[in-house]
Amino acid sequence: MNDARTDAEVIAASRKQPVEFAAVFDRHFDTIHRYLDRRAGPAVADDLSGEVFRIGFEQRRRFKPLHDSALPWLYGLATNLLLKHWRETRREARAFRLVRTDASTQENEGRLADSRLDAEPLGRRLLAGLADLPEGDRDVVVLIAWES
Repeated sequence: MNDARTDAEVIAASRKQPVEFAAVFDRHFDTIHRYLDRRAGPAVADDLSGEVFRIGFEQRRRFKPLHDSALPWLYGLATNLLLKHWRETRREARAFRLVRTDASTQENEGRLADSRLDAEPLGRRLLAGLADLPEGDRDVVVLIAWES
């Protein structure tokens, strides 16, 4: 069945009939997953995609129908989750560096920490660099890359 309603109409209907929100999920899950995949890789996309829609469902009463499409709203939710993910990743990297500085007294543990740090993919460093950019600049860079 082809649902001709806009996302705004579906979300409004889902306030009374929660099952209606499934139409938003069906329409946009693949797009949001691709967005997250291109920004952070498939594993992060797999972890965060469902979370975007869970949060969207829980916050559907806050949705402001500025557009007929929910995609701008969903992109915002996805971007916020990515920022949170990158902050957590940076905290983990700092913790690994602290372990590495203690390596002189615990040589075996230090080697393990070093090997973990050395194995960190270039993408992780790139994501951390993007996270350090001011929000507006980061969004411009990401959207240009996304559309390339």
